[in-house]
Amino acid sequence: MNERTYVDVATPLPDALPLGTLPVNPRVTSMQVRSELNAGYTDGAVGLDLFRRDGDVLTRAPILEQPHNAPAFAHVTFYYDGVKVFTGRALRMPWDGGGFAAMGYGVTGTVDGVIQAVAPGDPAPDGALLRTALGDAAPFLSAASGLAWVEPATKHNPGEIRFVTPRDALGLVMKATGQSWVVWDDRTVQLLNPDANVPGEPDYHVPFDPTVTGEDDYSEVYSHVLLIITGSDDDEYVREIPSPDLSAVPLSTPRYYPLHSQAENTESAILVAQEWLRQHARPQVTASIVRESGRGLERVTGGEAPQYTVRPGQWLQVANRSMQRITGADWDGWRQSLSVTLGQPSPGSIIGVIAQASRDAKATGNGRDAFSLGRVRR
Repeated sequence: MNERTYVDVATPLPDALPLGTLPVNPRVTSMQVRSELNAGYTDGAVGLDLFRRDGDVLTRAPILEQPHNAPAFAHVTFYYDGVKVFTGRALRMPWDGGGFAAMGYGVTGTVDGVIQAVAPGDPAPDGALLRTALGDAAPFLSAASGLAWVEPATKHNPGEIRFVTPRDALGLVMKATGQSWVVWDDRTVQLLNPDANVPGEPDYHVPFDPTVTGEDDYSEVYSHVLLIITGSDDDEYVREIPSPDLSAVPLSTPRYYPLHSQAENTESAILVAQEWLRQHARPQVTASIVRESGRGLERVTGGEAPQYTVRPGQWLQVANRSMQRITGADWDGWRQSLSVTLGQPSPGSIIGVIAQASRDAKATGNGRDAFSLGRVRR
C-alpha cells in the first residue's frame, strides 16, 4: 500500500484537534471495512508495520519507534489511496501493537446514552421523536437534513422510546415504515426511502457472471388471506381477502394464509390482511456478488465504481432482473476483494400496519383491536 493509504487519529472526543496521522512509519499494511444497512460503517481494521528499517535491513522493533495503536475510543478515519473509506472509534488493540480494529458510529454512537427527554403522551411524528432521541442520547451524532433524511410517515407514543437507546428507537420506527438508516463519514444519521420505493434506475447494473450467486424462495408466497374475525359475542366471521396484486402473484392455484383478529373494526383487519399479502406476493430474493483482483461494480452511467466506494443503501440490478438494494458490503484493501449482499425490498413491516390499525380502531371506538398471525394445517 502506498503513502496515500493511511489513518488519521483524533482524541476520544471526535471534534477535538487531530493527534496526527500515521502515513509512513508505521505504514499501513492492510485495511478492511465492513458496512451494512441499519448501521452504515460497522467494522474497520488496519494492520500496521511492526518492523524497523536500518538501511536495507528490516528488523522487528522491540521498542516501537512511535505508537502503533490508537488510544481507546479514539476517533479514527481510514484513507485508501487518498479517499476516505471509514470513520469510527478504535476499540480493539492487540498487544503486539501491529494495528487495531474500530467500529463505526452507527454501531457505537447509537448506544452511548438512554433517551430520557420524552414522556408518554399523544402519538407524535416519528421524525421529531428521532431527532429528540439523537439530541438527548447520542452526543456524537446528529440527524441528517434535506434528501438524506426521508421523514417517516408514522407516529408513536413518546413513551415507547423512553428509557431505550437511540438504536432501539430507530429500530422501532424502521419496522413501522420499511425504511433503513445509515451513518457515514459526517456522523449524521440518514433515513433512506422505504425499500418499496424503487428508483427509476439503479446505481449499478452488473452482468450475470460467475461472481453472482442468488436464490428465489417461493415458500412464503401467498395469494389470499383467510381473515377470521372473533366478535364480542365470541362468534367467528370468516372473510376471504385476495392479494391487491393478485395478477402478479406467481401461483397457478390460490394459496391461503390465516389471519386471526379480535378487532370488531373490520376495515382495520382488512388493511392488515392486504398489507401482509403485499409483502408475500413475490418470492424472497437473496443474492451476493464477490469481486476479486480489484474489480469493482459496473455503474449504470458507465464505467466501473472502485470497490471501496460501494455502500449499502445503493441499488443494484443483475442483468434483466428486478433491482435490489445493497444491504451489506465487505471490502478488503490488501486482497483487493469486495463482497456485496443484496436484500429483498419490502413495502414495510406488518408490525407498523398492525399498530396503525390499532390506533385507528381506538380512535373510532371499534373494539379491542388485537391482531395475530397464525399458521394452520390445511
